[in-house]
Amino acid sequence: MVKIMNVLSSMNYETASSKVIAHIQSEILHGRLRKGDKLPTERKLSEDMEISRASVREAIRALESMGIVTSIQGSGNYITNAPETAIDMALCALFALNDGTLNNIMQLRVMLEFEACKDIVAYATDEEIARIVRAADYDYENPSIQYQAEHDRNFHGAIIHGSSNPLIQYLSHTLAALFDVYREKVFATTLDRNENNITKRDHEAIVKAITDRDVLEIHTALANHMYLNKDYLEILDTQYRNILA
Repeated sequence: MVKIMNVLSSMNYETASSKVIAHIQSEILHGRLRKGDKLPTERKLSEDMEISRASVREAIRALESMGIVTSIQGSGNYITNAPETAIDMALCALFALNDGTLNNIMQLRVMLEFEACKDIVAYATDEEIARIVRAADYDYENPSIQYQAEHDRNFHGAIIHGSSNPLIQYLSHTLAALFDVYREKVFATTLDRNENNITKRDHEAIVKAITDRDVLEIHTALANHMYLNKDYLEILDTQYRNILA
Protein backbone atom coordinates (compact mmCIF):
# COMPACT_ATOMS: atom_id res chain seq x y z
CA MET A 1 0.00 0.00 0.00
CA VAL A 2 2.85 2.37 0.87
CA LYS A 3 4.48 1.68 -2.52
CA ILE A 4 1.24 2.45 -4.36
CA MET A 5 0.82 5.73 -2.50
CA ASN A 6 4.41 6.69 -3.35
CA VAL A 7 3.79 6.04 -7.04
CA LEU A 8 0.55 8.04 -6.98
CA SER A 9 2.26 10.92 -5.19
CA SER A 10 5.00 10.89 -7.82
CA MET A 11 2.42 10.95 -10.63
CA ASN A 12 0.57 13.88 -9.05
CA TYR A 13 3.86 15.73 -8.56
CA GLU A 14 4.82 15.27 -12.22
CA THR A 15 1.35 16.27 -13.38
CA ALA A 16 1.48 19.42 -11.26
CA SER A 17 4.89 20.36 -12.68
CA SER A 18 3.62 19.79 -16.21
CA LYS A 19 0.64 22.00 -15.46
CA VAL A 20 2.98 24.89 -14.59
CA ILE A 21 5.07 24.32 -17.71
CA ALA A 22 1.96 24.23 -19.91
CA HIS A 23 0.65 27.41 -18.27
CA ILE A 24 3.85 29.37 -18.87
CA GLN A 25 4.12 28.11 -22.45
CA SER A 26 0.52 29.18 -23.05
CA GLU A 27 1.24 32.64 -21.63
CA ILE A 28 4.16 32.95 -24.05
CA LEU A 29 2.16 31.75 -27.06
CA HIS A 30 -0.67 34.20 -26.29
CA GLY A 31 1.75 37.10 -25.93
CA ARG A 32 1.13 37.67 -22.24
CA LEU A 33 4.75 36.82 -21.46
CA ARG A 34 7.49 38.35 -23.61
CA LYS A 35 11.27 38.17 -23.74
CA GLY A 36 12.77 39.44 -20.51
CA ASP A 37 9.49 39.43 -18.56
CA LYS A 38 9.66 38.43 -14.92
CA LEU A 39 7.60 35.42 -13.88
CA PRO A 40 5.30 35.55 -10.86
CA THR A 41 6.95 34.34 -7.66
CA GLU A 42 6.92 30.64 -6.84
CA ARG A 43 4.54 31.42 -4.00
CA LYS A 44 2.07 33.24 -6.26
CA LEU A 45 2.19 30.51 -8.93
CA SER A 46 1.65 27.93 -6.21
CA GLU A 47 -1.36 29.77 -4.80
CA ASP A 48 -2.90 30.69 -8.17
CA MET A 49 -2.57 27.16 -9.55
CA GLU A 50 -3.30 25.40 -6.24
CA ILE A 51 -0.21 23.22 -6.34
CA SER A 52 2.81 22.85 -4.10
CA ARG A 53 5.79 25.19 -4.32
CA ALA A 54 7.97 22.10 -4.83
CA SER A 55 6.04 21.40 -8.06
CA VAL A 56 6.49 25.00 -9.18
CA ARG A 57 10.21 24.82 -8.44
CA GLU A 58 10.55 21.62 -10.46
CA ALA A 59 8.71 23.21 -13.39
CA ILE A 60 11.01 26.26 -13.30
CA ARG A 61 14.07 23.99 -13.36
CA ALA A 62 12.63 22.14 -16.37
CA LEU A 63 11.97 25.42 -18.20
CA GLU A 64 15.54 26.50 -17.44
CA SER A 65 16.89 23.29 -18.97
CA MET A 66 14.78 23.98 -22.07
CA GLY A 67 16.35 27.43 -22.37
CA ILE A 68 13.00 29.19 -21.91
CA VAL A 69 13.53 30.61 -18.42
CA THR A 70 16.56 32.23 -16.79
CA SER A 71 16.87 32.37 -13.01
CA ILE A 72 18.76 35.24 -11.38
CA GLN A 73 19.82 34.74 -7.80
CA GLY A 74 18.08 37.20 -5.50
CA SER A 75 16.00 38.66 -8.32
CA GLY A 76 13.65 35.97 -9.63
CA ASN A 77 12.83 34.00 -12.76
CA TYR A 78 12.63 35.60 -16.19
CA ILE A 79 11.67 34.61 -19.72
CA THR A 80 14.94 34.34 -21.61
CA ASN A 81 16.13 37.16 -23.86
CA ALA A 82 17.70 34.60 -26.19
CA PRO A 83 14.93 32.13 -27.15
CA GLU A 84 16.94 30.93 -30.14
CA THR A 85 19.18 29.08 -27.68
CA ALA A 86 16.30 26.76 -26.82
CA ILE A 87 15.76 26.01 -30.51
CA ASP A 88 19.48 25.47 -31.09
CA MET A 89 19.84 22.77 -28.45
CA ALA A 90 16.79 20.78 -29.50
CA LEU A 91 17.24 20.92 -33.27
CA CYS A 92 21.00 20.33 -33.18
CA ALA A 93 20.46 17.23 -31.05
CA LEU A 94 17.68 15.94 -33.33
CA PHE A 95 19.84 16.54 -36.39
CA ALA A 96 22.77 14.56 -34.97
CA LEU A 97 20.58 11.73 -33.63
CA ASN A 98 18.89 11.33 -37.02
CA ASP A 99 22.19 11.18 -38.93
CA GLY A 100 21.71 14.49 -40.71
CA THR A 101 24.03 15.26 -43.60
CA LEU A 102 25.69 18.35 -44.97
CA ASN A 103 23.38 18.16 -47.94
CA ASN A 104 20.40 18.48 -45.56
CA ILE A 105 21.95 21.62 -44.09
CA MET A 106 22.66 23.17 -47.48
CA GLN A 107 19.12 22.49 -48.73
CA LEU A 108 17.61 24.24 -45.72
CA ARG A 109 20.07 27.14 -46.04
CA VAL A 110 18.91 27.76 -49.60
CA MET A 111 15.24 27.73 -48.55
CA LEU A 112 15.72 30.07 -45.59
CA GLU A 113 18.00 32.54 -47.34
CA PHE A 114 15.72 32.60 -50.38
CA GLU A 115 12.75 33.46 -48.16
CA ALA A 116 14.82 36.17 -46.50
CA CYS A 117 15.77 37.53 -49.93
CA LYS A 118 12.12 37.75 -50.96
CA ASP A 119 11.56 40.04 -47.98
CA ILE A 120 14.62 42.05 -48.96
CA VAL A 121 13.36 42.46 -52.52
CA ALA A 122 9.93 43.54 -51.32
CA TYR A 123 10.77 45.75 -48.37
CA ALA A 124 14.47 46.60 -48.00
CA THR A 125 15.71 50.12 -48.59
CA ASP A 126 18.65 50.77 -50.87
CA GLU A 127 20.82 51.44 -47.80
CA GLU A 128 19.84 48.08 -46.27
CA ILE A 129 20.81 46.35 -49.51
CA ALA A 130 24.04 48.35 -49.54
CA ARG A 131 24.92 46.81 -46.15
CA ILE A 132 24.62 43.33 -47.68
CA VAL A 133 26.82 44.44 -50.57
CA ARG A 134 29.46 45.71 -48.11
CA ALA A 135 29.34 42.42 -46.19
CA ALA A 136 30.38 40.61 -49.39
CA ASP A 137 33.26 43.00 -50.01
CA TYR A 138 36.24 41.36 -48.33
CA ASP A 139 39.59 39.80 -49.22
CA TYR A 140 38.78 36.37 -50.66
CA GLU A 141 42.50 35.66 -51.16
CA ASN A 142 43.34 36.04 -47.47
CA PRO A 143 44.94 32.68 -46.49
CA SER A 144 43.45 32.68 -42.97
CA ILE A 145 40.74 30.04 -42.66
CA GLN A 146 39.28 31.86 -39.65
CA TYR A 147 39.12 35.11 -41.63
CA GLN A 148 37.26 33.47 -44.51
CA ALA A 149 34.83 31.66 -42.17
CA GLU A 150 34.06 34.83 -40.20
CA HIS A 151 33.38 36.98 -43.27
CA ASP A 152 31.30 34.26 -44.92
CA ARG A 153 29.23 34.01 -41.73
CA ASN A 154 28.79 37.79 -41.67
CA PHE A 155 27.67 37.90 -45.32
CA HIS A 156 25.04 35.20 -44.98
CA GLY A 157 23.99 36.63 -41.61
CA ALA A 158 23.38 40.00 -43.30
CA ILE A 159 21.00 38.29 -45.73
CA ILE A 160 19.06 36.55 -42.95
CA HIS A 161 18.91 39.81 -41.01
CA GLY A 162 16.87 41.20 -43.90
CA SER A 163 14.00 38.84 -43.14
CA SER A 164 10.99 40.18 -41.26
CA ASN A 165 10.05 36.63 -40.16
CA PRO A 166 11.43 35.77 -36.69
CA LEU A 167 11.06 32.04 -37.38
CA ILE A 168 13.41 32.33 -40.34
CA GLN A 169 15.89 34.17 -38.15
CA TYR A 170 15.66 31.64 -35.31
CA LEU A 171 15.92 28.62 -37.63
CA SER A 172 18.85 30.25 -39.41
CA HIS A 173 20.53 30.84 -36.07
CA THR A 174 20.24 27.11 -35.37
CA LEU A 175 21.43 26.25 -38.85
CA ALA A 176 24.45 28.50 -38.36
CA ALA A 177 25.28 26.53 -35.20
CA LEU A 178 25.20 23.31 -37.23
CA PHE A 179 27.10 24.85 -40.13
CA ASP A 180 29.77 26.23 -37.79
CA VAL A 181 30.69 22.65 -36.87
CA TYR A 182 32.28 22.31 -40.27
CA ARG A 183 32.45 25.87 -41.67
CA GLU A 184 36.23 26.08 -41.23
CA LYS A 185 36.57 22.63 -42.85
CA VAL A 186 34.78 24.07 -45.88
CA PHE A 187 37.28 26.88 -46.19
CA ALA A 188 40.27 24.64 -45.49
CA THR A 189 39.12 22.49 -48.40
CA THR A 190 38.46 25.57 -50.53
CA LEU A 191 41.99 26.84 -49.89
CA ASP A 192 43.50 23.40 -50.56
CA ARG A 193 41.67 23.27 -53.89
CA ASN A 194 42.55 26.91 -54.66
CA GLU A 195 38.87 27.72 -55.19
CA ASN A 196 38.53 31.00 -53.29
CA ASN A 197 37.60 32.62 -56.58
CA ILE A 198 34.49 30.42 -56.74
CA THR A 199 33.26 31.72 -53.38
CA LYS A 200 33.86 35.28 -54.54
CA ARG A 201 32.08 34.69 -57.84
CA ASP A 202 29.10 33.12 -56.07
CA HIS A 203 28.79 35.93 -53.55
CA GLU A 204 28.99 38.52 -56.30
CA ALA A 205 26.22 36.73 -58.20
CA ILE A 206 24.00 36.70 -55.09
CA VAL A 207 24.71 40.38 -54.43
CA LYS A 208 23.94 41.38 -58.03
CA ALA A 209 20.64 39.50 -57.98
CA ILE A 210 19.66 41.15 -54.68
CA THR A 211 20.69 44.59 -55.95
CA ASP A 212 18.62 44.02 -59.10
CA ARG A 213 15.77 42.74 -56.90
CA ASP A 214 15.51 39.76 -59.23
CA VAL A 215 13.82 36.98 -57.24
CA LEU A 216 14.36 34.20 -59.79
CA GLU A 217 18.03 35.05 -60.24
CA ILE A 218 18.49 35.16 -56.46
CA HIS A 219 17.27 31.58 -56.15
CA THR A 220 19.56 30.45 -58.96
CA ALA A 221 22.56 32.21 -57.39
CA LEU A 222 21.88 30.77 -53.93
CA ALA A 223 21.43 27.25 -55.29
CA ASN A 224 24.62 27.47 -57.37
CA HIS A 225 26.51 28.65 -54.32
CA MET A 226 25.23 26.15 -51.77
CA TYR A 227 24.54 22.91 -53.62
CA LEU A 228 27.94 21.24 -53.52
CA ASN A 229 29.13 18.96 -56.29
CA LYS A 230 29.43 15.24 -55.49
CA ASP A 231 33.22 15.10 -54.99
CA TYR A 232 33.27 18.19 -52.82
CA LEU A 233 30.29 17.02 -50.77
CA GLU A 234 31.88 13.63 -50.10
CA ILE A 235 35.08 15.25 -48.83
CA LEU A 236 33.23 17.57 -46.48
CA ASP A 237 30.63 15.05 -45.36
CA THR A 238 33.34 12.55 -44.38
CA GLN A 239 35.04 15.26 -42.33
CA TYR A 240 31.74 16.21 -40.75
CA ARG A 241 30.86 12.64 -39.75
CA ASN A 242 34.32 12.33 -38.18
CA ILE A 243 33.64 15.47 -36.12
CA LEU A 244 30.34 14.06 -34.83
CA ALA A 245 31.81 10.61 -34.14
